[in-house]
Amino acid sequence: MQLLDRYWRRVRITSGPILLARTGERLSMAALYLAVRRRGEQAGIKGLPAHTFRHTTGTRLLESGMQEADVRVFMGWSRGSRMLERDTQSGPAERALEVRGTVRLV
Repeated sequence: MQLLDRYWRRVRITSGPILLARTGERLSMAALYLAVRRRGEQAGIKGLPAHTFRHTTGTRLLESGMQEADVRVFMGWSRGSRMLERDTQSGPAERALEVRGTVRLV
């Protein structure tokens, strides 16, 4: 989260893509997944899928005191969705952050 905070302050994004490639274009999902996998391997974590960071985000929001209804809206889940229960559990991304502090993706 600190990395994203610094990035947002520096770039001052108000609309459009959040993560940019070196070309200035939107970072593709394939490039993001590859960057996460490579950084995970560098940290000694094999099989670190980028989607795990979504799980970690939901978990951290709940742990910080955000109401479940607000987490659902933030994460884009419908009211009756079971994603809140499924996506807010510990996983490899949390272990990576605990072991290495912050993870630099690109």
